[in-house]
Amino acid sequence: MEHGTGSDLTLIATGSMVHPALEAAAALAADGYSVGVLDMHTVKPLDETAVLKAARGSRLLMTVEEHNVLGGLGGAVAELISEHGVPVRLHRHGIRDQYSLIGPPTHLYRHYRLDAAGVETEARDLLHAGTR
Repeated sequence: MEHGTGSDLTLIATGSMVHPALEAAAALAADGYSVGVLDMHTVKPLDETAVLKAARGSRLLMTVEEHNVLGGLGGAVAELISEHGVPVRLHRHGIRDQYSLIGPPTHLYRHYRLDAAGVETEARDLLHAGTR
């Protein structure tokens, strides 16, 4: 696992999703993947330099955020890479556009695959789909 860009996959996480992203990246690195984690401390202003570096240096990008995937980190990253014409596959991981459940955070993170195991599973699915 690397901080910053991984050649196979870079996870771009914000807030409380940074720790699960780091855990998922460590598990994937143990299996031989080059996975980086970019801690996006703010969505606005977006660290455009860091995102573009990751987009140009990774085969795949995955944003990880603990809310709706629309209008947040994933959308900001998608807009940026589109505006700069960077041909990288992006997966936005978070809550799809739906009413969310109510419950203890640990249960909700597990349900929406936002815990370390869920982020790892999403990333593995993306890595496998990216090799087809």
